[in-house]
Amino acid sequence: MSTRGKAFADALERCIRNTAEEILTTAPHWSDRCDTPGRKVSYQAERLSLTLSPLRSKYGYGPTLWCAFYSAYMPGGWPYDHAQIANGATYGYEAFMCPRDRRCSAHELANLGEHEEIGVRHEGGNSKRYNLEMFSASCALCRELRERLGTAPPFWPTPWSWVEQDERFQRMRDGWIDQWDIHPFGEWYSADVWPAQRHDPALMMEIISIYRVTNGEDLHGFLWGSLALLGRHFPKDDPLEWVAKACESSFRLDAYVVRGEASNECAHGAGHTALGCT
Repeated sequence: MSTRGKAFADALERCIRNTAEEILTTAPHWSDRCDTPGRKVSYQAERLSLTLSPLRSKYGYGPTLWCAFYSAYMPGGWPYDHAQIANGATYGYEAFMCPRDRRCSAHELANLGEHEEIGVRHEGGNSKRYNLEMFSASCALCRELRERLGTAPPFWPTPWSWVEQDERFQRMRDGWIDQWDIHPFGEWYSADVWPAQRHDPALMMEIISIYRVTNGEDLHGFLWGSLALLGRHFPKDDPLEWVAKACESSFRLDAYVVRGEASNECAHGAGHTALGCT
């Protein structure tokens, strides 16, 4: 086992545990639906900066997404597929992060490599949706995380707080139980790289495309977070021009194969800001 690979797995585990603990202890705040969705997600993004920013500064984007994915509170399934969960499946985890259609040799399972943070190339097998070339966690890293933490999502280090049993919060959660998903991750990323995406977000859009494990939430959050920052710091910049640049990158990346996150996902994220939802 690579010493560097082991150190990375240790850092990723710490991030997952610390993020899950942060989600748990702040539940009374972000579970309160009397607050606006935009303020809720912004609060969550701020909390994520405590654990994700140090990991990104050392290991890059991919591991921060894996950390956020593993620790998200998603009891309704991923992405929102109750039937999949009822049948014992964890859709996003099995389709993207640790693909179930990938065949791992004994050697690949046993040995963490020198650059686990990059991931390994994987081509999705669904010809109609989410058929994409991306970088997933390696066979060895997936095995390591399963042994340490179990299968994602959700991962919790301790039992759920009193919010789970509180009658008021139960009423607020009726029909909406996935209250900490990957939208705040996208907003966190927009702030963590700011202002690098101000003039040309193509590089960030490409990175998001390569490491996708969600139904578009990372992209949505990045779009609306970046547009909010643009309006706050550079009000004279044209937001439509920025969206055109961002979505052109998305269109180009999706042009050669059927993908799950295409033009509608980019427009969806931009629309959140245009409608004042953040």
